[in-house]
Amino acid sequence: MKRLPCPFCGSSEQEIYDLYYDGLHVLVFCKCGAQAGSAEDEEEAIALWNTRTPVKSQEIPMESLPCPFCGGQEQEQYQQGKYFWLWCKCGAQGSHAANKQEAIALWNTRSRVITLSE
Repeated sequence: MKRLPCPFCGSSEQEIYDLYYDGLHVLVFCKCGAQAGSAEDEEEAIALWNTRTPVKSQEIPMESLPCPFCGGQEQEQYQQGKYFWLWCKCGAQGSHAANKQEAIALWNTRSRVITLSE
């Protein structure tokens, strides 16, 4: 199955990672640091990566946009050491940033906004 470009940076250069912690977790990881949720196999991981949720045009001027993968509104902000990022309940995460404001800006970056009219 072909992978769609990253919804954050537009890159087509993603890798598939097999992670082993409390069982196998497969995910698609972009060079910008974005990732979709983890899955049990490569096909399911690509399907999660390829999922795109349309954004209603009136939702665009928000502090943080909905998750591009599942449409979830409740993102959490994480800090590890000197890095911040947003993480969605579906397992998707945005790129790492130096502060919370940059992390939100990176989360809100979309290579192309998909609207409900498309």
